[in-house]
Parts: sequence; C-alpha cells; structure tokens
Amino acid sequence: MSMVVSPMLTGELSLVEPGKRILKSTILTMNLDDGMQIRYTDAKRMGQIYYLESDRLDEITRVADQGPDVLDAPLNLPDFRAALKRYRGEVKGVLTRGQLVAGIGNAYADEVLWEAGIFPFRKVTRLSGEEVMRLHEATYRVPTDAATKLQEIFGADHPRKERKFLSVHGKSGSDCPKCGSVISSVKSRQRDTNFCRSCQPGTMFE
Repeated sequence: MSMVVSPMLTGELSLVEPGKRILKSTILTMNLDDGMQIRYTDAKRMGQIYYLESDRLDEITRVADQGPDVLDAPLNLPDFRAALKRYRGEVKGVLTRGQLVAGIGNAYADEVLWEAGIFPFRKVTRLSGEEVMRLHEATYRVPTDAATKLQEIFGADHPRKERKFLSVHGKSGSDCPKCGSVISSVKSRQRDTNFCRSCQPGTMFE
C-alpha cells in the first residue's frame, strides 16, 4: 500500500514528539516505530490524502499528470519549448498547474515571471522565442536559488512558508527591486498575483 499527500496551499507534514500540542489544523497523525509521530496539518483543508495499492498510483490525476520536479535535472531548452507548446492558457496558470514542471506554486510563479520579465496573464501562445528562453532559465534558477538561500539561513529544518526574501510576491505597494516602480497586485481565480507593470508590460485582454 502507498500513501500520497497532495498538500496544496497550506498542507504541511511535520515530524514531532508525541507530547507536542496537537493543533486544530491537524488532519492526520501517524505513529512511527521509534515513538515519533508524523502529523499532517492543513489550515484551509485544501489538500488531499490518498491511501491505495502501489500499482494504482497512476489513477490519481495529480500524480499521473505531474511534470518533472522543478528542483530535479532541468529540461533542456528545446524540450522545454516543445512541452510548452502543449498549452494555450495564461503563462502563470501553466506554471502553477504542475504539468509542465511540478513544484511551482503561486508565490514562486510570481518570482519566476518577474525574473523573466513576462506579464503573468500573457498567453503562452503569444510568447516570443526570446521570452521562452528567459522563462526557461528563470523557471529553474529561481526555485533553486530560493532553496539554497533558505538552507543557508535556516538550515535543513527551515520554515516552509518563509517569504520575506522574495522580490515581488507579497510586496504589493513596494518598490520594484529592478526599476523602482510600484509593485502591483491583481486578484484573479482566488489568488493574488504580484508583478511590476514596468518590467512586465502587458494587458489583461489579448
């Protein structure tokens, strides 16, 4: 049997001692042979937990459709370009869907697109060859640099939700680190998107 946890936005697994206070957001507790516990918490209850036979994992849609992890060996530019051609939606939605690459959520999609200088609501079919090249580079470099930075600051046991060091996400009203313009915020599909209108020019309707 196998267990698959899809934590979504607020789900989190923690290794704790049995005596530690159980939070209201605790969904599942698993007792280990060494006396420790693994607890799954999810404040917004958006995640999913699957427990099924190991040979049925491909029946889980999010697992079967998931792309390669963004922190693994990156796709080369030709393969990335070919994979991107399968999609027709907005570039931020393509990044966060997890099918092109897995592991980029709302916050890091903002960071990737700001680094690449691409308007978040741009259709992927409208991206130029140069923009695809910049997107490819930023897609892998931004999460890798962030993981390295978090480990340098906090060590291996770093807080998963640390966002203070990000450049644009959650920084609405602040100055853009590149050009000094004000960081904008647009709420779309129940999530905030932060970007610089000067560094990432574009319109909502194309």
